[in-house]
Amino acid sequence: MAIAVMPGLASGGQGALDDLDRAYGDAYDLAAAPGRWVAYGLRTRHWLVAPDAADLEQLIAADAST
Repeated sequence: MAIAVMPGLASGGQGALDDLDRAYGDAYDLAAAPGRWVAYGLRTRHWLVAPDAADLEQLIAADAST
């Protein structure tokens, strides 16, 4: 489990990243930067990229169900 926050992430971004980490951190490495949220599936080996935390969560949920 790894999470990374890049400088310039909007206010509240760290909290959203922490929420994703609590929910999916055992199965995904997570990172966030302004305008780009990334998850790497440790089981699926898929890279998921989204513009915000909510979209990334949807991608993770779909990927985890495959």
